[in-house]
Amino acid sequence: MTRHDDPSSSDDLTAPQKLAQAIRGRYSPDIVVPAEVNRAIVNNARAQLARRRRLRWWAMGGSAIAAAAVVAVVMLWPPAPKTLPRLASGPGDINGDGRIDMLDAYLLAKHIKDGGRLDPRWDMNGDGAVDQRDVDAIAAIAVSLGKGGVR
Repeated sequence: MTRHDDPSSSDDLTAPQKLAQAIRGRYSPDIVVPAEVNRAIVNNARAQLARRRRLRWWAMGGSAIAAAAVVAVVMLWPPAPKTLPRLASGPGDINGDGRIDMLDAYLLAKHIKDGGRLDPRWDMNGDGAVDQRDVDAIAAIAVSLGKGGVR
């Protein structure tokens, strides 16, 4: 136990009178703010808060308008066509962009899964049926390093 914690200690822990008065004088509220200055400060603070509220409402309104515009565009956007484009540049080019790539394999797989009409020209392996093996053949051509998927 230290000296300061011992209640039986004979040391006086009070500050000298002069020091206590100096500290009280240093931190006493001697400043008087005139009423008109106080009103001006309060009015300025209220005006700034009102501007912030107006800006917040404008921002919220702008956000609501932007969200409504996005919803309108999404709802009014025309749906993607349900049929695959005709074969344009040769076997394996399902979307007709002149390249055989993974998009062609994906489109054929999706068309097979959806049960759409299958073009006999999409039979890549020549077995007489358009099925998953043809999707695999298109994917193999797309990732081969030989021609880079361009025919």
